[in-house]
Amino acid sequence: MANNNIYETSLFDTIKEFSGLIAKLVSGLVVLIVIFLGVGLYQSSVNGSSSIGANDTTWVPDYSFKTGKAGSKVQFVYFVDFQCSACKGNDPALIAVMDKYKDRVQFVIRNYPLTDRHPYARVAAEAGMAVNKLNPEKFLDFKKAILAQQEAMTPTLITQIAKQNVTNATEYDKVSGSIEIEKQVKRDLAFISSRNLKPSAFQDPSTKPTGTPTNVILKDGQVDSWWIGGQSLEEQSKQIDLALAK
Repeated sequence: MANNNIYETSLFDTIKEFSGLIAKLVSGLVVLIVIFLGVGLYQSSVNGSSSIGANDTTWVPDYSFKTGKAGSKVQFVYFVDFQCSACKGNDPALIAVMDKYKDRVQFVIRNYPLTDRHPYARVAAEAGMAVNKLNPEKFLDFKKAILAQQEAMTPTLITQIAKQNVTNATEYDKVSGSIEIEKQVKRDLAFISSRNLKPSAFQDPSTKPTGTPTNVILKDGQVDSWWIGGQSLEEQSKQIDLALAK
């Protein structure tokens, strides 16, 4: 009897160990499948965004913030990252140039969140688009406030500033987390990051807009001049005047 008990116990342990091994193998296989699918989906997303951006030719989509002269043949498209220090430094000149040419040029603001170095840039971009959708007349106030508190930026602060610039905070909560807003920011990012342009203004040999702010002046819907970074009111005025004179 003793020997039978020992045998039965050993057999049970063997079966238990074998079952444990099978469970580990299955778990490992599941993990590998999840990783494989995740990488595939990510790569598909990246390739898809690049393809969409390359095929998108619309510099001024309907959803973008616009001010100045609607229907102008000259448009100034400004790609901003709200966590970019250069965008903050350039904001006074941008405000000045928008005021100077408000009766002659249409100004358009789009998003270029550099998420590899600015962790809250996309959140801020989506908040800005939500403000623009709900209360477009308050978008510039949002931009000014978010840039002013750039060093203290957190998701909580972004939401707080955004809600101060909409009339319905509950509606903001619905809009800011919507697929529509997410797609708008993704489209802006895919569009500008896939551009291949002629050498930019100010003797810069660059042909790819790889930084912020990216400034683009259009004449009749075509790129007339562009540059990365801030410029003085005088320098920006020169580029706009050249486009207006053509």
